[in-house]
Amino acid sequence: MLIKISQHIYALPQQEEKDRPYLYYIYGKNSSLAVDAGSSPAHVKEFYQALRQEGLPLPQRTMLTHWHWDHSFGLCAVQGETWATEKANAQLQKVKKWKWTPEDMARREESGEDIAFCHHYICLEYPELSEIQVVLAKRAIHEEEVWDLGEVHCRLLPRDTPHSRDALLVLVLEDRALLVGDASGVDFYDYHASYDPERLKNWIHWLEGLDFSLFLSGHRPPQSKQQELEWLGKKLAALPAENDVGERPEAADSELKEF
Repeated sequence: MLIKISQHIYALPQQEEKDRPYLYYIYGKNSSLAVDAGSSPAHVKEFYQALRQEGLPLPQRTMLTHWHWDHSFGLCAVQGETWATEKANAQLQKVKKWKWTPEDMARREESGEDIAFCHHYICLEYPELSEIQVVLAKRAIHEEEVWDLGEVHCRLLPRDTPHSRDALLVLVLEDRALLVGDASGVDFYDYHASYDPERLKNWIHWLEGLDFSLFLSGHRPPQSKQQELEWLGKKLAALPAENDVGERPEAADSELKEF
């Protein structure tokens, strides 16, 4: 069931039992945009059914906020144009070559190429692993763009974030809403499921200077700008000091799901 977030933004809520993220839909007078492709064709089917029930047209464009499986593995089932950053497509090109058997997944987990947290939920989403079909977005975003959907303007912002290096964010100008995927979350792959302090500081500084009031992420309910900055400030304050000795602590599963 869709929920209306703001004047032009709807969402299919997250589903924690499978770690499915929010899927967002931005509706303009002339066209519409989906933000993220979800975990699987089944996830996309559910999203499209919810749109039809609300009498909304299916999106002409779908863009990925980043490459991670729960935001991209449904890409094979979406209609219309598909978009991502060049970095996201480059990573999906690597993932496309992966084999999906328990043995291959275990080897990637052992080598650090992929992680147990994702494997657990992939197996829930795909009882038949052979059904996984990884595809790339057909078009790549190289730099900031503004898309006019018809009296609704979306500012697309490729950038580095604490969670991943390939992010594509959307600022819906008329709604003063920023859609970020998992950008505020820990970095699973490059920073041991923790935060790189410098990237987190840069992210907070960038958000402080951006004009928006509503913060929409992949796995948390909508936040105000102030709420998000306060939450991020607490995350930054909880990090070990730069001169502390020892390995970076890994986040618990409950923390991994809260961004």
